Amino acid sequence: MDTQKNKEAPSKVLAEIGAVGSDSTVPDNPKAVDAGIYFDGDYVGEVTLLPDTSVQWDAWDTWGSHRSHWADDELCRTFDDYSVDDFDSIVDAIRDAVTHAAQSHDFSENN
Repeated sequence: MDTQKNKEAPSKVLAEIGAVGSDSTVPDNPKAVDAGIYFDGDYVGEVTLLPDTSVQWDAWDTWGSHRSHWADDELCRTFDDYSVDDFDSIVDAIRDAVTHAAQSHDFSENN
């Protein structure tokens, strides 16, 4: 079995907010964010990120003990196409993309 991953890490990661707060996958968290993720313009799956309480500005982060907590099956399969070495940088890019998209959202509208 070939364990070599042949895809290069995406050069651009974008997030499109789908739902927040009570409409999200984590409805009891008023700042939870569901977002579609795009690698170099191609849709690759969905995430649900929660506020990162370790920073003093609005930022969103992954959660749970496994990527399947915050990434849907489609995105988890996409991760399998990339090397382990690229995984952390891809996750950082997803966090940054969701944070950028979420910072312009008015969360008071949803709760």
